[in-house]
Amino acid sequence: MQIYVLSVALLAFSAVEATASSGSSSSSHSGSNSSLNDGDAGVANVNGTGKVVGDWQACTEQAVACEAKTSVCVRHSKYYSQCKPDVLSSGDLCGQSDGTNEWEYDHCPSGEACVAHGVDSRCSKVKKIRHHHHKRAHPTDSGSASHSGNSTDEAVIYAITVADWQDCTLEIVGCGSKTSVCVHQSEYYAQCKPAELPSGDLCGQSDGTNEWLYDHCPTGEECEKDGPDFRCTKKKSHLKHHKHHKHHKHHKLSAHKATETTMEDWQDCTKKGVTCKNKTSVCVKHSEYYSQCKPATLPSGDLCGQSDAANKWKYDHCPSGESCQPHGSDFHCMKK
Repeated sequence: MQIYVLSVALLAFSAVEATASSGSSSSSHSGSNSSLNDGDAGVANVNGTGKVVGDWQACTEQAVACEAKTSVCVRHSKYYSQCKPDVLSSGDLCGQSDGTNEWEYDHCPSGEACVAHGVDSRCSKVKKIRHHHHKRAHPTDSGSASHSGNSTDEAVIYAITVADWQDCTLEIVGCGSKTSVCVHQSEYYAQCKPAELPSGDLCGQSDGTNEWLYDHCPTGEECEKDGPDFRCTKKKSHLKHHKHHKHHKHHKLSAHKATETTMEDWQDCTKKGVTCKNKTSVCVKHSEYYSQCKPATLPSGDLCGQSDAANKWKYDHCPSGESCQPHGSDFHCMKK
């Protein structure tokens, strides 16, 4: 009898232990499902402490990882990081350099490269610029011809538009003004220019690096060569010839002699002994082989420096409210 009672007690104890074990297993399984649901929502537990996030989400914290194995947690700044896909979308932001954000992620799609535009860099196709004929528009039978940097056989919508004198090299960039022209100055740089240039402005270059001509000078001026540059210059008035007037002949010779040693603004002052006619003007050395007289204050948007294989100079005499800012190998007076 004692043996029978002991056996019944042992069986009861085993049943209780099995029930407790089953409850624990059920509780553990339930906790596992809870984690899976969190994972389905885009945030899953990793090793019990971290989490993973989808592309374009913040991964700044040390314990956070990108959900896709091919994605990369890119550090934008000291305070922010972001998960990015292995290949960015066309035109997407691929870098920044603005003092706070300093990063570059050159994972652009095939046929595109990460190209700087201001403080940002974007996945862009390098623009194959159609050369503007650089001839002044002439009236036609159907009306006046127009030159627009954005005009083609079909309407073009640009992702970015810029003002006159700004960089339009990238394929995604066009000129904001419909009358302006995106002028290709070299293989690597193009600039939006107004339909009519300011008086005395740069209208062309031919220095080995920059090869372009944009003959859109104001009325009464023409695009004339001055060393490697071309400038909008007032048309020279021809003196009337009085063959039988000795005094006039002497006056003409004296004037000619004077022009051999003094030069107007935008003219060549390279030779020794040549000075600028205007007392406030400056003979600025562009290169070993060329110098040019420039006014005390440059016109708005004017060329104020160069830094290329042939020319190394800077003349920071821009008008009030503007400063001499780099644009490719050139420097231009731009609004601050």
